[in-house]
Order: sequence, then C-alpha cells, then structure tokens
Amino acid sequence: MPAPNDSIDLSAEQIDSFHRDGFLAIERVTTNAEIAALRPIFDETFFGWRDKPEFAPRDLAGRKGEADEGRVLQMHDISKNVPAFAESIMRRNAISIAAQLLGAQSEFRTDHAISKPSGSLAETAWHQDQFYWDPANEYRRVTIWMPLQDVDEKSGCMHFVSRQHVPDIIPHHKQDRDPNSHAWDADRDFFDTAVAAPCPLAAGGATVHYGKTLHFTTGNRSTEPRRAYIVSCGDPASEVEYDADKVRALGFDLDAG
Repeated sequence: MPAPNDSIDLSAEQIDSFHRDGFLAIERVTTNAEIAALRPIFDETFFGWRDKPEFAPRDLAGRKGEADEGRVLQMHDISKNVPAFAESIMRRNAISIAAQLLGAQSEFRTDHAISKPSGSLAETAWHQDQFYWDPANEYRRVTIWMPLQDVDEKSGCMHFVSRQHVPDIIPHHKQDRDPNSHAWDADRDFFDTAVAAPCPLAAGGATVHYGKTLHFTTGNRSTEPRRAYIVSCGDPASEVEYDADKVRALGFDLDAG
C-alpha cells in the first residue's frame, strides 16, 4: 500500500502488458485512510446534483423523466470543484501512471466521477473513449478508473477487450438507437464479448486503459452505490478539435442514431 508521499512505479512487465493489450489493472493506488475520507465527500458531491451545473451532470443510463432511481450519474471537473480530490493521492498517482505509460509530455487533462446506484441493472455500453473525442484522430490519452469500494462483476467492475482483438476504432451507434442519448454503443458485429476480461478490484485499486480500448461495465446488483473516480491524462499535442465531416468521410454514420 502506498504511503502518502509514495508514487506508483510500474514494472517493465506492466508497461509492456499495457501497450500490448491497451489496459492494465493495478492493485493499489492509494491508502485505506484516503478511501474512507473521500467516500462521504463523493456522496455529498452527488447529493442535489440537479442544482450543480458546474459539474455538468448527466445520466449515462439514458433514463427519461424526473425520478432519480436507477440513474447512473456522471459529474465532471471533480478536482476543479472539490479540493479533496484535487489534492488526493489517487489523482497524483493517476498522473504519475500516465506519464510512465505515455512519456513525460503527458499531463492531466480532466476528471469526472460516476455513481451507479445499488440495485441498478443499467450497464455502461461497450465503447471506445476515442469515439467521444474524434475517431479520425490518434489521441495519446489514457484513463485511470479508481473505485472507492470493492468492485466485481456483480457490482459494476470494468471489462476490457484486448487491443489484440480490436486494435482500432470500430463503428458505434447511439445507445438504444436513441438520437438524444449521451452514450455511444459499439457495433457488436465488430467484436466478440466472449474474449472480454473482467477486472475486479479492491477499493483503492485502479484500471488504466487507452483511448481506443473497448470496454464496458455491468449493472450494480450489490447493496451499495458503486463509486468511481476517473482521471484522464494525455499528450495535448496529439489532441485536435473534433471534425464531424472528417469522421463521416471515414464511413462512420453519425446521423443514424
């Protein structure tokens, strides 16, 4: 377990595994004490979410209406708005991990948090993060996903398809074919879920994945919310403004829903 001033030093084997498969599971990136301190702050951040536009909240489950039950809430810019996360060991180690995988030019780009309520059957659709950014470009960015409680296949852990199976961007459509959905859903004709690897973690562990790595999370059938803090880091020189016309020219139908 890292002490408050420790950093995470990845082994050569871990770095090679990440570049081969596009994802990596890390046993520990923070302390039990920090997890215990951050968990109530996390819950308070999500309380009254409708009145917190500074977090740009959205429902990843795509539910309609006013009821909060079953919503999978995503809150953005956590460390900008919550000092405890900005100053956390988790955030500092996430940035360090990204630099070891991408190089010294990597830097913090953004962060967010997701709360998946207990008893929610809502899955986070199979997707590649880069489809949200720009499928036409080669972003050098990684995402570090850190749970604030133990996670497994019952409670909503991450699942990945190795880049050995899906090396590049594949077509996506809007979740449930709903053009108003915030979420993209990867086309099942282009991959086999049978080769997916679940990544259960203890609280304070982490998964790391590349922008083109296909992934999803299950619903949360446990008795407590599944809390996840997510940090995104990358090489800003590799990032370009989204160009929808360029993406359509590659054959991705963004208008079909």
